[in-house]
Amino acid sequence: MIRSILIFSLVFLTGCSLFSRKRQGSLAGSESAATAAKISAEKQQVQMEFNNALALLDLGKFSEAGRKFKQILTKYPNTDLELLIVYNLGGALEGLKRCDRAVKRYRQVLQRSAGKFKKLEAKALLRMSYSYECVGDDAKVVASLLDLQKRGSFLGKEVSLAEIPARLAAAYSRLNNEYLAQSYFLKAQEGLKQLNTNFRTPGKKRELLARTLFHMGSMQKHSLESMTTKSFLESQKYLQNYLLMSVELNDVRWSPRSAEEILEGYDKIFAKIKQEEPSSTDEVDIRKARTRQLNLAQGAIGNLRSLQLQRFQQRQEPVIISSLFERIKQTEQKFEVEMARVTRGTNLTKEALERDALKLPGRVLESPKKQ
Repeated sequence: MIRSILIFSLVFLTGCSLFSRKRQGSLAGSESAATAAKISAEKQQVQMEFNNALALLDLGKFSEAGRKFKQILTKYPNTDLELLIVYNLGGALEGLKRCDRAVKRYRQVLQRSAGKFKKLEAKALLRMSYSYECVGDDAKVVASLLDLQKRGSFLGKEVSLAEIPARLAAAYSRLNNEYLAQSYFLKAQEGLKQLNTNFRTPGKKRELLARTLFHMGSMQKHSLESMTTKSFLESQKYLQNYLLMSVELNDVRWSPRSAEEILEGYDKIFAKIKQEEPSSTDEVDIRKARTRQLNLAQGAIGNLRSLQLQRFQQRQEPVIISSLFERIKQTEQKFEVEMARVTRGTNLTKEALERDALKLPGRVLESPKKQ
């Protein structure tokens, strides 16, 4: 994410530099050489400070980068780079998980650009949609993605054809609109087919599809702190299939990232189960806590088994796939142990806990058939 912001910033910066040089040419005839030199020196200073802040952002030093961007805005309020600085400040806030504040910065970009920098507006709207996912506001995720669809010409085809419909499918699923969820899921599948036919070079095609599928399935902005258990599990069930397809492409860069992304989703659930451990001795409080833990464990096991059913096992399977499913099996066993632990130390039976648990749609409780 940060590298894409950085690359876009440098491209946009080149355009701003050209614009600045043109404006300097018009100033040369009307202002003194000293004034022109002062303006030129200031622009070079702004550009240097901006590049330094971008470097910090690319290194993941979000707090330092954010501080630098704010300092530039304070020192040079009339800089040509104002919108780009605000955009990257939003990226720094995203990195710090201050997604509500990131939304405000991206909205500033849209309002101040007012149609002048359409590609920057599209980029800001895309980042805004990620930030809305981060805060768990699915209605606004949908609204921003629908708006973004109209600006598809300013984004890569992988975003407009595949990522946007895939994320709309997941968002509508979380909003319990299965009709639209399925409709956009099919659009995403069709988009992938188009991308697949547009590229003839096998290596380039593999890299593009693996990267696109990674972004389609990414749950980096999803949090059990800002989302309900049901919404998180519904998203995971939809999105992990895209990540698995990315793994199956066996791309050297994106497939390992997709495999880790799948497992990190389950790490979040496991951490939440531990966080829900009852601290009270009151039986009612214990029952509620155990029920929440059971919801999480059952949902995770259901999604893990659902993912295993998507596996098309081959005789000469790439190592990354066999390794991933070995870790998935270990993760499933870990959650089964947690389910057993949850029922111990309480007078509640597993059956009683299950009756209290949420009935999660699509949950698979049977063991998957061996391939």
